[in-house]
Order: sequence, then C-alpha cells, then structure tokens
Amino acid sequence: MTKRNLKRTQTELIDELWEQIDNLAAHRREFSQGSYGVYKSMSVILRTVLTGSSGDSGLVHSVLPTGRFHRLNVTPIGASSSGIETPADIVVENDRGGKLHYKAGGTMPYLGTNGGGVVLSKTKPEEADVVRRTEVGNLFNVHSSPLPVNDWLAQPFLRPDWTIRTFIRCVAHSDGGAHLGANEQLRTMKNFGSIQRHLTAKIAEYVVGEVTIQLRQTYPSHTRIQH
Repeated sequence: MTKRNLKRTQTELIDELWEQIDNLAAHRREFSQGSYGVYKSMSVILRTVLTGSSGDSGLVHSVLPTGRFHRLNVTPIGASSSGIETPADIVVENDRGGKLHYKAGGTMPYLGTNGGGVVLSKTKPEEADVVRRTEVGNLFNVHSSPLPVNDWLAQPFLRPDWTIRTFIRCVAHSDGGAHLGANEQLRTMKNFGSIQRHLTAKIAEYVVGEVTIQLRQTYPSHTRIQH
C-alpha cells in the first residue's frame, strides 16, 4: 500500500474507487455520444485506478488485491515500425462513406494526417478524408482465464514492446513535460488515425464492468459514504 493510501481507511479507499468507476462510466457514455475529447479524462482515471503515478499504486491494488482481469484477444508478436498489430476488429469510415476494415491480429498501416483529416490512400497523401466513425471490437477474451492485475497490465499491446500499462500511462501523460518520452508512443498512435482515443474508451468500458462486479462481490455489505 502506498504512502498516500496509508492516510486513508479502507472504507475511504473503497468509496474512492467507486467514485472513480462512476466517473469513468459517465465519460464512456459521453464518448459514445460523440464527445471524443473525454478520452483524455478516461485515461487519467484509468491511471488512477490501475497503474498509479508519482510513486502511488493504482487504487485497485489496495481495494481489490486479488482482482483479476481477462486476457487480450490479440498478443502482438511481429508488428513492424511501419504498423501496429490490430488488437480487435476495427472499422474506419470516412466522410464519403468509404470504409477500411482491419481484422484482429492483422497489421494496421500508417494513416497519416493532412489538414485535420486522415489520409486513407498512401499513394495520394493530398487526399485527406475526415474520419466520421471508428468502430473497435472487443479487446478482451471474457472466456479466458483471468490474470492478476499486474500481469494483465504487463500484456503486450499493439506492438511487442508496448504494454497495456505503457499505453494507459502515455495517453494520461499526453501533456508532456517530464513524460515527454512516453509521448513518442502517443505520437506513433496518432499516425494511425488517433486510434488511442477509441482504444482508451474500450479499455474503460471493460474496466467499468469488471471492477463493478468485483467490488460488489468483495464488499457486498459496503455502504458508500455520503459527502
């Protein structure tokens, strides 16, 4: 347990985790309604809940020390510097109704940006189309044997040398500063149609569901403090 967490009772920690999960669920709903900018807020909450920062561990480690999450559907094994390994079925639709389909486990090619749009053609980079919709399938295999949270965070994600932990941290730290190094990963993801926004939302969706279930199972008699 961290120094910060030692200052609070277990009841307070449980309440804080519930509050964070409620906020995460609310932002996820906003995202689904088209407020894509809230992905950054979701990433900050995911960091608070799962990975922690500045010497703290994530809340889930204190409140649900035996918590477990399901494995990823795709483990990247060979994505090159020119692509990322698609973690789920992904559909990108432009403003003219054109669609790009990427199968889970395949390589998602570079989608450069031009004038605020996304270049869907490598051969004609001047033809930038506005992305109207991006759809991401299930990231996690709910039929798999769950992993302890630290092992779950350590799973390779998008590229063999990236993990779920580094993904969450680099998106949450996207303001730069001392974390500028982590933003190299974020800048790379922006080259693929800013896919980090939609992946953050899918991770948030999964975490909300799983943490809600595990909180209810672990603390069935808990009554939240009214502030």
